[in-house]
Formats: sequence, structure tokens, C-alpha cells
Amino acid sequence: MPDALRNRHRTQLEEPQSAARTRTRARLESVGGFDAWLLRRRGLTSLVLWCALVAIYQADDSVVEEGDAIANVELPIALLRTGKLHFTPRLSPIVFLWKSTAPLQQRDDYYVRSWHELHESRPAGYWYATGRLVVNGPRYFAVASHIRDAYVCTFGVVAGLTMLPLAALFSATDPDFMRSEWLKLSAAKLHASSLIAASAVLMFLLALRYVRPRYALLVAASYALGTCVWAVSSDTLWQQTVSIALLSGAMYAFVRVAEDDSRAARFWCGVLLAAAVASRPTAIFFVIAIGVYLLRRRPRALPELALSGLPILVGVAIYNWHYFGSPMNFAQELIGHEIALQKTGLESVWQTPLIVGLFGLLVSPSRGLLVFSPFLVASALGARKIWIEPKYATLRPLTLAAGAIMLLQCKWFDWWGGHTFGYRPWLEIIPVVAMCLLPVVEAIFTRWWWSALFAVALTWSVFVQSVGAFAYDKYWNVRGLHRVDLGDHQSFFITEHDALQYAATTHAKYTGVFACNIDLPMCRFRLWSLEDNIISYYMNERYDVARATRTHSGLRHLLRLP
Repeated sequence: MPDALRNRHRTQLEEPQSAARTRTRARLESVGGFDAWLLRRRGLTSLVLWCALVAIYQADDSVVEEGDAIANVELPIALLRTGKLHFTPRLSPIVFLWKSTAPLQQRDDYYVRSWHELHESRPAGYWYATGRLVVNGPRYFAVASHIRDAYVCTFGVVAGLTMLPLAALFSATDPDFMRSEWLKLSAAKLHASSLIAASAVLMFLLALRYVRPRYALLVAASYALGTCVWAVSSDTLWQQTVSIALLSGAMYAFVRVAEDDSRAARFWCGVLLAAAVASRPTAIFFVIAIGVYLLRRRPRALPELALSGLPILVGVAIYNWHYFGSPMNFAQELIGHEIALQKTGLESVWQTPLIVGLFGLLVSPSRGLLVFSPFLVASALGARKIWIEPKYATLRPLTLAAGAIMLLQCKWFDWWGGHTFGYRPWLEIIPVVAMCLLPVVEAIFTRWWWSALFAVALTWSVFVQSVGAFAYDKYWNVRGLHRVDLGDHQSFFITEHDALQYAATTHAKYTGVFACNIDLPMCRFRLWSLEDNIISYYMNERYDVARATRTHSGLRHLLRLP
């Protein structure tokens, strides 16, 4: 009897592996030439794809200091220094606002990157020790906890913890690493590039199940180079960068569970989904959609999947309880209402009319998905086929989750994503949008005019992303415009000549150049302006200047290469 039970258990384990091998053999028999080579050497192809993408993402040899990512980058440094998951003003000055007095420029929000940085020919640490720098509270990317002098990352701990191994490696091999913000940002860019390249590899492996290998490679490359995951997500350690990688892994693992009943995939699907929720709570929509699907199709997989992710969720609950007194208190929720009030005058974080957010994130000249990545128009047709053809039934819950998140982000108080390049609020679901190309990508290349249109749209998309990757320096978001005061409202112009002419015509007052921050309600019209759009600005007006102002620090500097 024991032998029979063991043989039965072994058979259950081998059946999914046998099914996967049978599918691979069938695919090899149905394709030939380059497709067969790619399928046989999919491991090598995946490695080459990952290496090539990391190299492309590092090619601009520069970094941008993005506010939302600063605390994520600082977290592993704080953990290595203190063994704690929080910041203090003395050890992490970059996370805080500082009140400065003479001989420093007198400000309430003075910026200090590190105590070694020179200010007025002396290290910032000197001014701190002599009382010229006094802490004035945390910046928006840190939140005060109920523990004295302990401030935590607004965007959770998962993003920062994923960088811990790399930070530990460089801190052990380079004595300057922890003292240089630019080296830390370079390490963050390398880490982010690796994660986004890995998500493209997972896209390739997922696509192999549905299309011929050459088209699987095309979809993966189009996703990696034709969407804002290149210009934005690969550039630094955003919260969404980690979410993209985690959800891409969860998607692939889920498909393996649903189609192959893989035991290993059950474990990884649970772990990755739990980590994705811990990183960015909106991932709960993927948990719900996948859970309902598996309950109907693979109910025996659910307990294993749930148990594998439980330790991560328990860890997050303990973290929240320790720092905020409740397992259900999240830092981003606590600070979100305050930021909404500052930007819009209202505390509600879900205040944007749905049609405004949706229209803006689709077609805004400076934020629209269809402007920055127009080749994804074909994804709408692919999504329709996913719900019509039975062979794509496994992908349906993924489209539901992505659609729910897209609509939810349209309601967020700053639907435009603050200071950024492109459609950052939707980045975490872009792997699903790209996945929707799978049902139609082969059909596109059966008609020359379809393939020509797709090629033009893809070429434009890659070009736009390269402009953002090489030139975006945040300046467009606060660009100086010439202001004319009409009493009850303001008008803004790109050139002084136009402003003066308008002032003379309307008998209004020209008040000079004004930093027209898109987060200000009176400047938000810029998000809809064709003349003042972010793409043409960096293509035509500021490319050379932006390349010069971006900090030239990247993998080459991190590895101390000439």
C-alpha cells in the first residue's frame, strides 16, 4: 500500500511536467527554421534578451533624482547601517526638510543629500553641528511613525528590500558607496533595469505559449522598448518598477498553474502576488481575479497558493502594527489625503471625474498612452479576442484586474502622476496591455498595410521612449512660461513676444516669467496643450541642455570604469 501511494504521488507530480514537455514537442514539430531554434534555445534567448535590455537601459549613462524613489533607495542603506526599517534625520538627511539660516540660503525646505556634500565650501554636517541646519519634518516620501524620531517610507518596504542584496554588495566593495547619493542612484538604476528586463523575459516566455517564437520575441521587445517601462520604470527604483516585475512573474506563474497545474508555480504565484500587494495594494485586484478563476478551474491549487503568500502578508501586518499601531494602517494611505489637499484643495484621493482621468491617460499630449505608445492600439483588438476565443480563457482574469486598476487610477487625485514622463499611473498594468497583443500579432503581419501601420506606430513609440530615457530631466513639469495677469485669471505663453502682444491687445499686465508647475491647478491646462507638450519639448527645445543637466552617473561610474 505505501508503494502504491508513493507511485500515485509521483505520477501526480510528473503529469504537469509531462504535459509541458508534450506541448513543447508539439510546438517544435509545428514550427521550423528560426522559430524552432528560438524554441529549443529559449533559455539562451531569454538570457540574451535580458542582457541586451539591461545594456540598452544603461546606455544613457545618467541618472535622474526622482522624489518618489528617494526613500526606496535610502531604505536598504538605512537597514545596512542600523538594522532598522526606518529613517532618522541624523542618518538619512535626504529624506527630510531642513530649515537653514545664514550664511546658507535661508529656507524652510533646504535640501541636503548627505552630510558630506559641500554647502558654502563646508560639509553639510558642519552646518548641522553648528545649528545652521535644523530638521523641519519629513519630505512627502516619508511618514512619521508613533515611535520617536522614526520615519518610514511612504511607499512601503518591498521596493527598498528588493535592492538590499545589491546595496550590500556595493557597500562591501566600495567604501564611498554609502556616502555618495549618485552611486546609490546608479545602483538603483541597475537594479531597476534588471527588474524591467526580467519582466520582458517573462513576457517572452508567456508569449511562447500562444504565438510563434519570433512573434513572442517581438511582443517582448515591443513591450520593453516601446512603452514607458523604458523611459520611466527602468530609470530608478519606483514603487511601480518592483510591482511590474512582481506582477509579471505572478502572471506567468498563474498561467502555468492554470494550464499545467504546476506545483512549483503554485508556490511562486502565491509568493509573488503577496509581495505585489505588499508593494502596491492595487495588486489586490489581481489576487481577486486569479483567486476566483482558480476556485472555478483549479480549486486544489488555492490552499497552496494562499499559504505560500501568507508569511509576506503577516510580515507587512507586523510592520504596520509596529510603526503605526494597526496592521491595516499603510503609510501611503496616511499621507495621501495630505498630498491631495496640497495639490487640489480637497482631501479626497478619489476626486477626479472618471472621464477626465481616462481621457487624459489615453490621449493627453503629455501623458496619453496612445500618444507615447500608439502601437498598443492593437491591444484593444487583442483584448476582445481574449474574451471571444476559448484558447485565451486563462488570460481573461488578468484583463479584468488590469481594467479595474486602470479605472481606479483615473479617479486618483493627480491622475497625471505628478512630475513624470508619460503615463506613469498605468505602468504596473502595462505588461497585461502588452500581453493583449498576443491574439492579434500574427494576424497583423498577414496584411502588408497592417504590418506597415504597426511598424510605424512601434517605431514612433520606441523613438519617444528613447527621448525620455536620454533627455527627460523633470524640468518641463515646472517650465517657466510668460504670464499675463487679466485680474480674474492668468494666461501663459511660451514666448515673451506672444505674451506682450496679448497683454497689449487685452490691456492686461505682463508679469514676467512664472514657473508653471503642472501640479498647480492654474497650470494644469499644460497637460492638454499641443504646443507645449513634453515630447516636442525634449525633442526640439531642450534635448542638448537636458543631456548636459542630467547627472552623468550610471553603471560605468558604479563599476569605476573609465
